[in-house]
Amino acid sequence: MIALGLAVGPAGPAWADDVPPGATRNPLPDHTDTAFERACLNALNADRTVHHAAPLHISPNLVTYAKHRADYISRAAGLSAGHHGLDTHYGETLYWAGSSQPKAAACSEAVRSWYAEGSQYDYNNPGFSSDTGHFTQVVWASTTEVGCARAAGQDSNIYETYVVCVYSPAGNITGKFPQNVAPKEMQP
Repeated sequence: MIALGLAVGPAGPAWADDVPPGATRNPLPDHTDTAFERACLNALNADRTVHHAAPLHISPNLVTYAKHRADYISRAAGLSAGHHGLDTHYGETLYWAGSSQPKAAACSEAVRSWYAEGSQYDYNNPGFSSDTGHFTQVVWASTTEVGCARAAGQDSNIYETYVVCVYSPAGNITGKFPQNVAPKEMQP
């Protein structure tokens, strides 16, 4: 008999047995590479800059956790797993795309989608809204690190892509919106 032990953070060994609600399939393959990680970082930081937020830095630990999250979330159709199972120390933004073409969506598509929610954010009444939560996490000034991952592949008749970015410290903290979500910088 051979026994193996594996300790992986931040969620610990429970990862291997964790299955999201509504899971009906095997996870889609990981499609994360250094170019993808860089593209995510560049897109996120471009949006943060115009909201007076310091640039994020890639955390290898958060990339590993984001890969786990992409694997986990891709087991259920669309984004039906939501943020279920997320370690509460982290913030998270999720994106799903389906296509008839066998091509993984780019991170810039995900970030553009998240940032577009900012047009609905009410700076005169700052706080959390499910309509703007991705946007506020992207520009959250106190967040310093990010890890992004992508799972993609064919399921039934469409090619699906899941993009997950995990943030530390987490954003969207009640009572902290005014100092963390600054209005867009006005261009001269």
